[in-house]
Amino acid sequence: MMRRGSLTLLLLLIIVPVFLLTAGSGRAGDVDSIKNFKLRATIEIPLADKTVNPLQVFRFFDISWVDEPTERYFIADRSNAGVDIIDAETNAWVHRFGGFAGQKFHADGTNDNDHSGPDGVLVIHSANQLWAGDGDSTVKVFDLGTNSHVATISTCGPPGGPKGEDPVKCARDDEMAYDPRDHILAVANNAADPFPFVTLISTVAPYPVLARITFDPTLAASVGLSSFEDSTGGIGIEQPVWDPATRRFYISVPAINHNTNKGGVGVINPRRMQLEAVFEVDDCNPAGLALGPHQHLLLGCSLSNGQSVIMAARDGHIVKRVFGVGGSDQVWFNRGDGNYYLAARNNVDASGKRAPALGIIDAATNTLLGTVSTGPTNGNHSVAADRRNNHVFVPLRDTTVTGTLPCAKGCIGVYWSDEDEDEK
Repeated sequence: MMRRGSLTLLLLLIIVPVFLLTAGSGRAGDVDSIKNFKLRATIEIPLADKTVNPLQVFRFFDISWVDEPTERYFIADRSNAGVDIIDAETNAWVHRFGGFAGQKFHADGTNDNDHSGPDGVLVIHSANQLWAGDGDSTVKVFDLGTNSHVATISTCGPPGGPKGEDPVKCARDDEMAYDPRDHILAVANNAADPFPFVTLISTVAPYPVLARITFDPTLAASVGLSSFEDSTGGIGIEQPVWDPATRRFYISVPAINHNTNKGGVGVINPRRMQLEAVFEVDDCNPAGLALGPHQHLLLGCSLSNGQSVIMAARDGHIVKRVFGVGGSDQVWFNRGDGNYYLAARNNVDASGKRAPALGIIDAATNTLLGTVSTGPTNGNHSVAADRRNNHVFVPLRDTTVTGTLPCAKGCIGVYWSDEDEDEK
C-alpha cells in the first residue's frame, strides 16, 4: 500500500505542473495578444424621439457595468434619458429603462452634468435588480426579470441631512458600490452643494436610507486632513468599490489639503457607517477605482501626467506607478483575462499632446501592455468588460463632437483580441 506522504507527493507532482500549464491559458495579458487588441465591432443605440433626445445622437453618457453571470452590459445613456441593456455575447441592444433626467444644460448652453442622469449604474445579481443614480438626487431600482420599476429612493434629506433639503443642491446620485454581506449600497452625491456626501442605503425593501457621510472640514479633520479641496476650492468624491476581504468601501477623493496634485482614497466602514481613514497619493487625482488581485486597487488618475497608480487596499501603500497611461475616468478589472482597462480620456502621448485611449494593464505584474486610441477628443470616459469573452465596451460619442469615428451618431465600441476569439 502506498503511504499517505508518498501519495500526497505524487499528486502534487501531477497537479502542480498541470496547474502551471493551465492557470494562464485564458488570459489575454501578454504583449502578442495586445498587439491584436483593437476595435472589432460597434453597437448602434436606438435613439429616443426628439422630446427626449433633441439632438438625435448618442453623445451624453456616464458609467457602464457588465453583469458577469448574465452577460448583460448596462450603460447610463443620458442622451436618451435611460439605462440601455445590451447582450454582451451577441452585441445586440435589448432594452431601455427610461424615466431619468437626461442631459441638462445651463442657461448659456453648456452641459449641466451635476443635475443630469442617469449616472452610476450597478447590478445586484442576487436580487436580479438594476440600481441607477439620477440627476435629481434619487436612486432608481428596476426588476431585471420583469423590466419593471421597483422603487425610487431619495438621498436628499434625513438621516444625516436636514429636512426640506433642495434636490438641486443635493445634485446627482453618481457612482455606487454594493456590500453583499450587510446588503448596503454606497452612492456618491459628488456634486452636492456645499459638500459632497456618501449615502448608505439598505438594499432590502423598503430600501431605507441608513446614513450619510458628508465630506466637510469636520470629517477631514477627523482623519488628519485639512480639507477635501484642491487649490482652487474645488471639492468632490468619485468611484466607490467594495472589498470583501477587508469588508470596507473604498472611495476616490480627487483632491485633499488644498493641493491640486494630491488626492486620496477614503476607507468607509459600513457597519460603523463612518470614514475611518484616507490613504494619500501624490501626483494623482483619483477618479475611477477598481479592485484587482492581491488586494490591490487601481486608481484611475485623472491628471494628464501619463501615469496611473496601484495601491494596497489594506494599508494604502503605493505598490507601483504605471507610466504611459493616465487621465482616466472609469477603470475596470476583468477577471476573465486578468487585465485592468482604463478609460483614459485625458491621456497624453510622449509629446504631451492629448491622446484619448483605452489603457490595458496586466494586473498580475502591474505592467502596461498597451493603449488603443478611442478618438481625437476626450468624451470617451466609460469602460466595462465581459469576463466570459474578454470583450471590452467603450461608449463612443457622435462624430459631430469627436471627428472621425466608426459611428456617425455615436455607438458602443467593442474591443478585443482575435487571439481570444481563437481560444474560446
